[in-house]
Parts: sequence; C-alpha cells; structure tokens
Amino acid sequence: MTHVQPANIQLIVGTHRSGTSLLTRLVSLLGFDLGRHLMQPSFDNPRGFWENEKIVAAHDQLLSELGKDWSTAALLPENWMDTSAAKACITSLSDILIDDFQDNVPSLIKDPRLAILYPLWPKVARKLKRPLQSIAIVRSPSSVSSSVAKRNFLDKAAAAFITISYMQAMRQNLPKKVDRLIVYEHLLTKNADDILKFLSHYFPGNAAIDDPNVRNTIQGLIYQNADQNPDDPDLHQRYSAMTASTDFFLKRSSFDKMTQDFAAMLDLDASFIREHDRRSFLTKGTKKIQVEQRKFVQLNTENQELHGQIRERTEELASLNSVLVDKETYIGALDGGIVERDHLLGKLQAELIDKETRIGALNGGVIERDLKLNSLEVEHEELQRLKIAEDVKHRLDVSRNEMVERQLSQQVDGYKLLVEYYQAHPVRAAMKAVAFKGLRFMRRVTPLPDSVKSRLSDKLSGLAENLNGANNRVHQNGALTQLPAPSEVDIDFAFEQSDNPVVSIVVPVYNEISQTVACLKSIHQQKVSVEYEVILADDCSPDPFHTILGKIDGLRYFRNEENLGFLMNCNVNAAQSRGQYIVFLNNDTLVNPGWLDALVRTYQEHGDVGIVGSKLIFPNGKLQEAGGIIWEDGSGWNWGRDQSPDHPLYNFVRDVDYVSGASLMIRRDLFEEIGGFNTKLEKAYYEDTDCCFRVRQLGYRVLYQPRSSLIHIEGLSSGTDVTSGAKKYQVSNQKIFFNTWRKVLRNHHPNADRPELASDRMVRGHVLYVDATTPEPDKDSGSLDAVNTIQILIEQGYRVHFVPGTNFAHWGEATAALQRKGVECIYHPFYSNMDVFLKERGDVFDFVVLSRAEINELFLDKIRKKCPRAKIIYNTVDLHYLRMEREAEVVGNAKMKVDAAAMKKMELSFMRAADATIVLSEHEHEVLSRNKKLADKLWNIPLIRPIARRSTGFASRKDIVFIGGYNHRPNVDAVDWLVREIWPIMRQSLPGVRLRICGSHMPDRFKEYVCNDILVDGYVADLEHLLGKCRLTIAPLRYGAGLKGKIASSIGQGVPCIGTAIAFEGMAEQGLDVIKLQADTPEQFAKLAASIYDDELVWDTVSLAGVTYHNDHYAYPNVAKTYKKMLESLQ
Repeated sequence: MTHVQPANIQLIVGTHRSGTSLLTRLVSLLGFDLGRHLMQPSFDNPRGFWENEKIVAAHDQLLSELGKDWSTAALLPENWMDTSAAKACITSLSDILIDDFQDNVPSLIKDPRLAILYPLWPKVARKLKRPLQSIAIVRSPSSVSSSVAKRNFLDKAAAAFITISYMQAMRQNLPKKVDRLIVYEHLLTKNADDILKFLSHYFPGNAAIDDPNVRNTIQGLIYQNADQNPDDPDLHQRYSAMTASTDFFLKRSSFDKMTQDFAAMLDLDASFIREHDRRSFLTKGTKKIQVEQRKFVQLNTENQELHGQIRERTEELASLNSVLVDKETYIGALDGGIVERDHLLGKLQAELIDKETRIGALNGGVIERDLKLNSLEVEHEELQRLKIAEDVKHRLDVSRNEMVERQLSQQVDGYKLLVEYYQAHPVRAAMKAVAFKGLRFMRRVTPLPDSVKSRLSDKLSGLAENLNGANNRVHQNGALTQLPAPSEVDIDFAFEQSDNPVVSIVVPVYNEISQTVACLKSIHQQKVSVEYEVILADDCSPDPFHTILGKIDGLRYFRNEENLGFLMNCNVNAAQSRGQYIVFLNNDTLVNPGWLDALVRTYQEHGDVGIVGSKLIFPNGKLQEAGGIIWEDGSGWNWGRDQSPDHPLYNFVRDVDYVSGASLMIRRDLFEEIGGFNTKLEKAYYEDTDCCFRVRQLGYRVLYQPRSSLIHIEGLSSGTDVTSGAKKYQVSNQKIFFNTWRKVLRNHHPNADRPELASDRMVRGHVLYVDATTPEPDKDSGSLDAVNTIQILIEQGYRVHFVPGTNFAHWGEATAALQRKGVECIYHPFYSNMDVFLKERGDVFDFVVLSRAEINELFLDKIRKKCPRAKIIYNTVDLHYLRMEREAEVVGNAKMKVDAAAMKKMELSFMRAADATIVLSEHEHEVLSRNKKLADKLWNIPLIRPIARRSTGFASRKDIVFIGGYNHRPNVDAVDWLVREIWPIMRQSLPGVRLRICGSHMPDRFKEYVCNDILVDGYVADLEHLLGKCRLTIAPLRYGAGLKGKIASSIGQGVPCIGTAIAFEGMAEQGLDVIKLQADTPEQFAKLAASIYDDELVWDTVSLAGVTYHNDHYAYPNVAKTYKKMLESLQ
C-alpha cells in the first residue's frame, strides 16, 4: 500500500501591518488552501486580510479567556500553555483545519497573533500528524508603528509598545530552524521573476511557479502595494542600514539584535509593564465605551435630524403664510367677477355635456375592441395549450411505438435464429429432436443410478460427435475440458479479446445449443462502455452439437468432465473470471440493448451495492419478474408476473429480497468472500435467493435495475414440472433455505399479503411528489431544486412517487433519470389522471409534496380525501401573487393587479390547508410570518445545490453572461431591458467585451438581438463549463419573487453577479454585503460592470466570497438537515 504524505500546515508569521497579507496572497497562488471562511475586506484593508475568520476567532477567544486582547497579548502568563483555555484552543484549531480546509491540500494560515500564540501550533500539527512550516516577514518597526497608530487611532507610544512587543514575541517563539526573515521593503522592489525565484527557495518543485498566469498576478500585486512613510526617521534610518546589505532575507541573529536595539532606543524595557497595565485597563473598558459611543453617535444623529426637520417645518410655515396672504388678495379680486364666471361656467357645462356624450361613444368603441382583443388572447392561449397537449401526445405515441417495435424486434430476432438453424440443418435438427426426446424419456423411465445414466449420456454424446467428424476433442485431467473450435461450423460473430475485463459474463449451459448460440449472439450485439469477457460453462451437455460452441472466437469455453448441476457448474467456472464484476446469465435468454451497461451503471449511481438484477420478460412480451419477494414461509413470488413490463410499478430501481439468477451481477470479491453459491443446497434453485440474503447480511444492498432487461424462456433449461428433473430441487431447497434464514424471515410479510407493499418493504415510508411537469435539472433552477429535494427524501429512507400533474407524460430521459434514482414515475396510459392513481394507491402515502400554486389548485382537495393519513407540504417555489403584483406594476396593467389579488387569496388558502409550507427566500418568510395563522407552518428552505469550488481564476475568463429559462416571463422581460437599454451604455465602457444570452425555451425573436458583441447561445447543456469561462453574470430582473437560481449558480462557480434589488431579494444577510453588486438603472449597471471587470483584486475578493456564501447557505448537506427537521416535526 502506497503511503500518502500528509499535507503541510504553512504559517505566515509577522507583526500587524508588516506585509503578512501580501506574502500570504503570493504563497496562496501556489495552490495553498486558505479555508472556506476568509475574513471579508474592510475600509482599512480593502484588498482583504487573507485570514481565516474561524482561526482568528479561536485565537481571540483564547486571549479573551486569558484576560487579554490583540493589543495586550504580549505579556501572557508564563504557564499560559498549561491552561484549560489553551488546550481547548488547540482542539478548536484542529477541528477547524479538518472541517474548513481541503484534505490532501497544504493549508495556509495567516494571523499576526501567531507571533505571540505560535506555541499552540506545533501541538496542533502533532495532533493532526501533519508537518509544520513557518515563513516570517519583517518590516521597518517605524513604518509598522505608524501604520498601527493610524489604523487603530492610537498614540505613538501605544503603537510602538504593540509593535516592539510583537517583535520580541517573534524573537522568543519562532523555532530555530527559521534562520532568515523576509524583508518587506525588498519584496516591493523586486519584479515577478525575482519573486518566483524567492518562492522556489521555500517551495521547490511547485508546478504553479512556472504558470504564466501566476507571474502576471504577482506583478499586479507588487505594483498595487506601496510602503507608508515612517513616523520616526532615525529608527527607519537604522533599520535601512541594517537591511541594506541583504537581498530578500534578514538573518535571524540580525533580527534579534535589531529588536533589542529598537526596544532600548524607545526606552520600552523600563515602561513595558506600565504601558501593558495601562492598555489592559483600557481594554476592559473598551467595549463599554464603544457601546456608549455608538449610542451617543446614534442619538446625536437623531438629534441633528430632528433639528433639521424643525428648520424645514419652520421654513415651510413661513412660505405657507406668504402664500396665504397672496391667496386672500387673489380671492378678493375673484369675488368681483363671480357673476361673470357663473355665466361662463354655464356655457362650459353645456360644452362639457356635449363632449362627454362624444367620449361615451368613443369609450363604447374602445370597450368593444378590448373585448375582441381579450377574446383573441384567450383563443391564442387555448391554441398554445392545445399545441402543447398535442406535442406531449405525439411524444408519448412515438415512445410507445418505439417500445412495441423494440419488443417485436426482439421476438423476431429470436425466431430468426431458430429458423436459420433449422433451414441450414434440417436433417440434423430432426435427428436431434428425436434423439433428445428419446434420451430424456429413457433417463426418466430407466431405473438406473444417475451416475450410470450420466456415463450412458457421455457415450451417446461421443457417438454423435464421431458421426459429425468431431474427432478433435481434447481430454485433460481435472474438472474442466477446454475444446478447440471445430472448423466445419460457421459462426458469424466473434467476441473481442480483453486482457483486463471489467465484467465476466458466466453462461452456464446444459444442452439447448441453438438457444445458447442465440443468447451469445444477443450479448455480442450489445453496445457496451466497459470491457468484458464471456465464459461459457458447459455442464457436460450430451447434445452432440455442443462442439460448435468452441467455434466462437473470443469466447472462453469450458466443459466439465462430468455433470455437476447448475449450482456447482456456476461456482467452478466463476473461478475462471477475471473481471471486477461477475454476471450469471442463463443460456435460455436474449438480452436487450443496454442490458450490461445498465447493470454496471447501477454500482456507479448507488452506494453499498452488492448485487444487481435485471427485468425478466416472457417471449410473449409480458413481464416475468421485476425483482422477487420472499414471504415469511420462505416461498417466493415473481413481482409483476404477466403484467406490462412498461408499467410504472416495475420501472424504478429499488431494494428487493432477491433477484433471479437468470441475470445476476455481483462484485467478484463479494462472491469469493461468501464462498460462491451455497453448496448446502442441492443442484439448482434458491441458490440466487440465498446468495442475495448472505450479501445483504454483510451490509450490502440487493437492487433491481429495470433498465437492464432480457427475454427469458422460463423452464427451457430445467422444465416446469417440480416433481421431476432439476425442477424438483426447488421444493427441497426451499426447506433448506427456510431453516437457514428462519429468524430473518420473521420480519417478512405473510404469504400473498399486500404484495405491492412487500415488493418495497425496505423503505421507511412513501412520499407523493406532484409538480407541474417532470423536472429537467439542466434547463431550469426549479427543476434542479426539485431533483435535489427528491434526493433528500430518498436519503431519508422514503420511496418517492412522482406525478407530472399537468400532463401525466413519460418525459423521456428526464423520467428515466428519476427512475434510476429509485423514483416511481406515474404516466399515461397506465394512469391517465390523478383520480385513477389515488383510487389505487392513495392510502399508502405518509407525505404529499405539492409544488406550485397551480398544482394545489388542481389536486389539494382530492388528496385530502384520498390520502387521509398523509401530511401535506406546500412548496411555493415562489410567491406567485407577489411576482404578479410586480409584473402588473412594471407593465402598467390593471387587470393583472386584479389577477394578482385573486392569486394571493388562493395561495394563502393553500397555506392554511397545508400542514407545512416551504418558502425559499427570507423576504417571503418575513412577509408571510406576519400572518399568525401561518407563522408556525412556515419553513424557510432555500435553493439546494452541491458543494461548490471555483474552477478557474480571473485571467482565463471573459465576457458577461445572462442565464435564464424563458418559460418564466421575468427572464424574457430582463433580456429585453438588458439588450435595449442597458447594454448600449455598458458596451461604451467595456469595448471588446461580449454579452452572451443563454437558457432553455428561448423565444425565436431573440435572434434579432445578435450582433458583433451580443451572442444568443440558447440552451447550454454544460452550465458549469460556461460559468467557468465567463467573468461576470448579469441579472436585470424588474419583477419576480423567490430566490434566483441564476445567482446561486453564478456565485457557486465563483462568478460575481450584477443584479437588481429584485434579483438579490430574500437572500440571507450573512456575507451578502460583499457579493451584492446591486444596480437598478442602466447607468448603474454600466458603472458597476466597468469597475469590476478589469480589477483582478476586487473581482477575486467578490469571487471567493461568493463561493463561501453559496456553500454556507445553499450547500446540499446544510439544506438537507433543515428538510429533515421539517419532516420530523410533522410526524
């Protein structure tokens, strides 16, 4: 086993304001991990601290428990490392490195407190068994003191005290192996090539040192940093003289002497304790003072605002008095002309009546036109619905026709093989039929021992071979005989040789040679993504034509010297396998396309899988078995027998009691661990069932995979009569099986008791999930959340049954993807509507999730009646009424406002009727919480996304992207506004930058927007790749509701997003201030984009903060915990 060297812990040690941030940024470019939670930039450090906030918090917690803070930490008690606080801090730091940092990636730690708290870290490194390395940096004490004083509003003495105390602590704490310190001032005078050479001194062999992108970034970092003027020229002059003869580094001995000299020059040795005591006293009162100061500032601000308001009111009162005087004068003048005005008023009233009559006539025409327009809109919407319905029906018909055609084709292929054989060898076929019927009759009625019958069969077989010229049989000592291929038989296919097969297919054979060839040919016709080998295990077949099997190139053909029976034949020849997986496949089968890949894929898509079995279909097209049920008496049941193989009940992956050995895949190491099929059983039957029980006993799963299907001619190899032949062992082996697993079987269902539940008995419960359509997670955010929610329910142990409520359609690959996860998908023609489905299955559900308002409108009442024990969860997706209100306001449509009010009333009624309501955004949760009847039912469960990491940096990215699904009207409106009003201004400040418009269901008219700097890409299958290449995204949403998936997707890939207030609405406040690039006018969008697009430092800060925000709030594991709490609260 190869030993993996644990990743280093790299410490950056230096005083406050000594250049540790710059050095940390440089080292981080070499692939070091700073952890997920970086401190955010601030006004005094806008380029970022590059410190892990959890590490800093742990250091500060220790200092606080020891009665210190960062400014008074130098004089810790002598025994501080022995305190319980220090030990707790070591544990906390160790946990942070495990939880917040990547495995097998060097960790980079920067915090000026390391100068004092360094003794903690060797213990942390030993606890984690990781190497510890340190790099120290020094800067002119005068410059450091000046910077500390300015940043923290300190006087000169206090700043000098802090600076020299940290330097003395570095001198005492740094290990002896740190014999040189980096000189900050020299670092700023070097170019990128010099700095890369310096970095290679510390990190020899690091591949990133040769990366041109790293070089360019370093050059920019050095250019953007500049040293401050020192506040003590004499001190700075002595420091410059001491470091003038050095290159990058200052010797440790020189640093120690410099520290002593500077302490003596500042006369700090005598006043050190005094200054410490003074700062300690100040520290204790600092928090109280700061609180009082904030209160004073707030009260002072409020007081000034009140005075301002009083001044404004006084000025308004004076103005109003002046106006009042003017009005009174004017009224006096008007009184004289009232009579004249009355006459004029009468005349105007007559004209007004005439005009109102004309306006009334015009209004009548407008109303008539509006009615016609509304009628046309209704007709248009109806035609659109009809078109969608016809499209769905067409897709369903095509899918059904393909399914029927596939089944017929499989049957025809099987019959063709039989016909070809009988046409090519009519006499042989007739003789074979007569010979075998006679042989079987003789073996059945002759009162001879089995061993005698077997030898007699061998002699007859040898005679038949001689008659056919098969004199080249090679006998070997041992259990197996491998035969060369006879040259006289034509075989029109061959298997490819594989030195490293992933799968070994073991086909046990006893007679039925023509069927065996047909089976092998169907295997050969598979299009398979992995290498495989086929092992044909001939159990000493007496059929004289068995020799043709050796004719097949690439087939590994083994023949037992005597008949061993099915079980031992499988065990003996499985030992010849070389693959990671073994598939036992009966020879009386014809495998369908995708049979083998589906089996292999199951191990990749599901955890802890031991055995996977296929769907078995009769030659007449009916289902033979979709996984098996074992009752408490040990008897078995073929689940789904004689039903349609396309029925939803039989087309999702699930855990089963057993799968048939007619097509059973098992990990080879497991098969060897359990010792193969149980030899305590007799020759055949129950060996597959016992194998499944033993594998499950080891903690592995036994899964049924419907995507792997085959035609199985049941009883062809062993017959169907349980009183004779191999079939008789079925009865005797059942008794052995029952006695072996008696205790386990106590937990199984009584014979034939509710088989629909027994077939899925290993789940915790059942959840009905209803959405408008089948989710397509590559096309819209809502679908991605739906799929992730379903996955959460599956991981909680529930069987999810999905209903696409608006169409009941099988939606191709989208439906198949859910079925592969283990979801039963309900579709036409097996269930044409919800009433039919609920009548049959409504009583089994523990929870029902109704997604979106329109689904509640269609089905809420029905589900309450037909699913009496189910808890109903209303997933709003977004507040429809809120989105509609905002759209009405943007477009100025009064009718939309009326519709929004009706939708609000309806949505609130759904929430009152539900047992729990899910809202995605904090804003919507706040709005609804004001309703006391709803507050206790509300759950704020945001978007659900995988844990994200940024794939590429600033230099390799370009362009600005808009992403959206255009079945959602807010996205269409956003693109129109973006192209027509925002981009014309943005392109002026960003020449050469392109706007890319992407997303599914895009209107054709968007093609009119294409020009030199606008690309209309449409649907993008690999969104992660697209976001990994773009520099910014944009979200100019003017109305909408809920959380915006486009922003989550963007920040998760490290892409800063510029958006409106609506776009960012409802996002959690923690960490939002750094990533919220808000713009609400075209001019603001242009200004903000120009400020960030070419500024790598700002971009990088927002980018990393975005990934952190994404993982803190949307990461799948975190959201799953909240969903679990909701389910538990409803039980």
